[in-house]
Amino acid sequence: LSEGWACHASPRFEFCSNFAAVRDLTARCSATVVDVPIGLPEGKEVRAADELAKERLSRAGASTSSVFRTPPRSTIDASDKHEFQRRHREATGVGAGYPVWPILRLIRDVDCVLREDPAARPRVFEFHPEIAWRKLAKGRLFSKGSALGALQRLDLLDELNPGWRSALLELLGDTQIG
Repeated sequence: LSEGWACHASPRFEFCSNFAAVRDLTARCSATVVDVPIGLPEGKEVRAADELAKERLSRAGASTSSVFRTPPRSTIDASDKHEFQRRHREATGVGAGYPVWPILRLIRDVDCVLREDPAARPRVFEFHPEIAWRKLAKGRLFSKGSALGALQRLDLLDELNPGWRSALLELLGDTQIG
Protein backbone atom coordinates (compact mmCIF):
# COMPACT_ATOMS: atom_id res chain seq x y z
CA LEU A 1 0.00 0.00 0.00
CA SER A 2 1.23 3.50 -0.74
CA GLU A 3 -0.08 7.02 -0.95
CA GLY A 4 0.46 7.03 -4.71
CA TRP A 5 2.52 5.73 -7.60
CA ALA A 6 5.40 5.95 -7.83
CA CYS A 7 5.83 5.76 -4.07
CA HIS A 8 7.57 8.68 -2.40
CA ALA A 9 7.71 6.94 0.95
CA SER A 10 8.21 3.32 1.91
CA PRO A 11 5.12 1.31 1.00
CA ARG A 12 3.27 -0.71 3.60
CA PHE A 13 3.17 -4.45 2.91
CA GLU A 14 0.25 -6.61 3.99
CA PHE A 15 -0.58 -10.28 3.41
CA CYS A 16 -4.24 -11.09 2.79
CA SER A 17 -5.86 -14.51 2.87
CA ASN A 18 -8.38 -13.74 0.12
CA PHE A 19 -9.49 -11.04 -2.27
CA ALA A 20 -12.30 -9.80 -0.02
CA ALA A 21 -9.58 -8.91 2.49
CA VAL A 22 -7.63 -7.10 -0.26
CA ARG A 23 -10.78 -5.20 -1.25
CA ASP A 24 -11.41 -4.19 2.37
CA LEU A 25 -7.77 -3.23 2.99
CA THR A 26 -7.67 -1.05 -0.13
CA ALA A 27 -11.17 0.44 0.21
CA ARG A 28 -9.76 3.97 0.53
CA CYS A 29 -7.31 3.55 -2.35
CA SER A 30 -8.08 5.10 -5.72
CA ALA A 31 -6.76 2.00 -7.51
CA THR A 32 -5.99 -1.62 -6.74
CA VAL A 33 -4.14 -3.65 -9.36
CA VAL A 34 -4.16 -7.43 -9.52
CA ASP A 35 -2.29 -9.95 -11.60
CA VAL A 36 -5.47 -11.97 -12.10
CA PRO A 37 -7.84 -11.93 -15.08
CA ILE A 38 -10.92 -9.79 -14.52
CA GLY A 39 -13.96 -10.45 -16.67
CA LEU A 40 -14.31 -14.09 -17.63
CA PRO A 41 -15.23 -15.01 -21.19
CA GLU A 42 -18.07 -17.24 -22.29
CA GLY A 43 -17.42 -20.31 -24.44
CA LYS A 44 -14.81 -19.89 -27.17
CA GLU A 45 -14.49 -16.15 -26.64
CA VAL A 46 -10.92 -14.91 -26.15
CA ARG A 47 -10.57 -11.73 -24.14
CA ALA A 48 -9.20 -8.68 -25.93
CA ALA A 49 -6.94 -8.03 -22.90
CA ASP A 50 -5.21 -11.39 -23.42
CA GLU A 51 -4.72 -10.77 -27.14
CA LEU A 52 -3.37 -7.26 -26.49
CA ALA A 53 -0.91 -8.55 -23.86
CA LYS A 54 0.41 -11.16 -26.30
CA GLU A 55 0.70 -8.55 -29.05
CA ARG A 56 2.63 -6.10 -26.84
CA LEU A 57 5.04 -8.74 -25.60
CA SER A 58 5.56 -10.09 -29.10
CA ARG A 59 6.21 -6.59 -30.47
CA ALA A 60 8.83 -6.13 -27.74
CA GLY A 61 10.54 -9.36 -28.83
CA ALA A 62 9.54 -11.08 -25.60
CA SER A 63 8.12 -14.51 -24.98
CA THR A 64 4.32 -14.59 -24.87
CA SER A 65 4.28 -17.74 -22.72
CA SER A 66 3.33 -15.72 -19.63
CA VAL A 67 -0.01 -14.87 -21.23
CA PHE A 68 -2.52 -17.67 -20.92
CA ARG A 69 -6.04 -17.94 -22.22
CA THR A 70 -8.42 -16.83 -19.48
CA PRO A 71 -10.68 -19.76 -18.63
CA PRO A 72 -14.37 -19.47 -19.47
CA ARG A 73 -16.81 -18.80 -16.65
CA SER A 74 -18.20 -22.32 -17.02
CA THR A 75 -14.90 -23.77 -15.72
CA ILE A 76 -14.22 -21.80 -12.57
CA ASP A 77 -16.15 -23.94 -10.12
CA ALA A 78 -14.55 -27.22 -11.25
CA SER A 79 -13.69 -29.43 -8.29
CA ASP A 80 -10.43 -30.85 -9.67
CA LYS A 81 -8.01 -30.38 -12.55
CA HIS A 82 -9.57 -33.19 -14.60
CA GLU A 83 -13.05 -31.68 -14.41
CA PHE A 84 -11.55 -28.28 -15.15
CA GLN A 85 -9.80 -29.57 -18.29
CA ARG A 86 -12.96 -31.39 -19.44
CA ARG A 87 -15.07 -28.25 -19.03
CA HIS A 88 -12.41 -26.11 -20.71
CA ARG A 89 -12.33 -28.43 -23.74
CA GLU A 90 -16.14 -28.50 -23.92
CA ALA A 91 -16.33 -24.71 -23.84
CA THR A 92 -13.36 -23.78 -26.03
CA GLY A 93 -12.42 -26.84 -28.06
CA VAL A 94 -8.91 -26.90 -26.51
CA GLY A 95 -7.36 -27.75 -23.17
CA ALA A 96 -6.16 -25.08 -20.76
CA GLY A 97 -2.50 -24.20 -20.46
CA TYR A 98 -0.50 -25.47 -17.48
CA PRO A 99 -0.48 -22.26 -15.40
CA VAL A 100 -4.27 -21.94 -15.27
CA TRP A 101 -5.39 -24.72 -12.88
CA PRO A 102 -3.00 -23.70 -10.06
CA ILE A 103 -4.39 -20.14 -10.04
CA LEU A 104 -8.03 -20.96 -10.77
CA ARG A 105 -8.96 -20.44 -7.11
CA LEU A 106 -7.52 -16.89 -7.32
CA ILE A 107 -9.44 -16.16 -10.52
CA ARG A 108 -12.61 -17.50 -8.88
CA ASP A 109 -11.99 -15.46 -5.71
CA VAL A 110 -11.50 -12.13 -7.54
CA ASP A 111 -14.42 -12.83 -9.87
CA CYS A 112 -16.75 -13.66 -6.98
CA VAL A 113 -15.86 -10.52 -4.98
CA LEU A 114 -16.24 -8.21 -7.97
CA ARG A 115 -19.54 -9.77 -9.01
CA GLU A 116 -20.93 -9.46 -5.46
CA ASP A 117 -19.57 -5.94 -4.86
CA PRO A 118 -20.17 -3.69 -7.89
CA ALA A 119 -18.91 -0.67 -5.90
CA ALA A 120 -15.39 -2.14 -5.88
CA ARG A 121 -15.24 -2.64 -9.66
CA PRO A 122 -14.28 0.92 -10.70
CA ARG A 123 -11.09 0.85 -8.62
CA VAL A 124 -9.85 -2.70 -9.27
CA PHE A 125 -7.73 -3.13 -12.37
CA GLU A 126 -6.07 -6.10 -14.02
CA PHE A 127 -2.49 -5.70 -15.13
CA HIS A 128 0.09 -7.93 -16.75
CA PRO A 129 3.38 -7.80 -14.81
CA GLU A 130 5.67 -8.65 -17.73
CA ILE A 131 4.33 -5.70 -19.72
CA ALA A 132 4.91 -3.42 -16.73
CA TRP A 133 8.44 -4.79 -16.22
CA ARG A 134 9.27 -4.27 -19.90
CA LYS A 135 8.11 -0.67 -19.73
CA LEU A 136 10.23 -0.06 -16.61
CA ALA A 137 13.29 -1.82 -18.04
CA LYS A 138 13.46 0.31 -21.20
CA GLY A 139 15.53 -2.38 -22.86
CA ARG A 140 16.57 -5.96 -22.38
CA LEU A 141 14.69 -7.83 -19.68
CA PHE A 142 16.00 -11.20 -18.61
CA SER A 143 13.66 -14.10 -17.81
CA LYS A 144 11.82 -13.73 -14.51
CA GLY A 145 12.76 -17.36 -13.81
CA SER A 146 16.49 -16.59 -13.86
CA ALA A 147 18.59 -15.14 -11.06
CA LEU A 148 19.64 -12.29 -13.35
CA GLY A 149 16.00 -11.54 -14.21
CA ALA A 150 14.96 -11.56 -10.54
CA LEU A 151 17.81 -9.20 -9.60
CA GLN A 152 17.01 -6.95 -12.54
CA ARG A 153 13.41 -6.61 -11.35
CA LEU A 154 14.53 -5.84 -7.79
CA ASP A 155 16.87 -3.15 -9.12
CA LEU A 156 14.02 -1.63 -11.13
CA LEU A 157 11.89 -1.44 -8.00
CA ASP A 158 14.80 0.18 -6.15
CA GLU A 159 15.00 2.88 -8.82
CA LEU A 160 11.33 3.69 -8.32
CA ASN A 161 11.32 3.56 -4.53
CA PRO A 162 14.55 2.98 -2.63
CA GLY A 163 12.73 2.31 0.67
CA TRP A 164 10.59 -0.61 -0.41
CA ARG A 165 13.11 -3.35 0.47
CA SER A 166 13.51 -2.27 4.08
CA ALA A 167 9.72 -2.16 4.52
CA LEU A 168 9.36 -5.67 3.09
CA LEU A 169 12.28 -7.06 5.10
CA GLU A 170 10.77 -5.59 8.25
CA LEU A 171 7.48 -7.36 7.54
CA LEU A 172 9.18 -10.64 6.68
CA GLY A 173 11.25 -10.44 9.83
CA ASP A 174 7.99 -10.41 11.79
CA THR A 175 6.57 -13.37 9.88
CA GLN A 176 6.69 -16.80 11.48
CA ILE A 177 7.64 -19.55 9.05
CA GLY A 178 6.73 -23.18 9.65
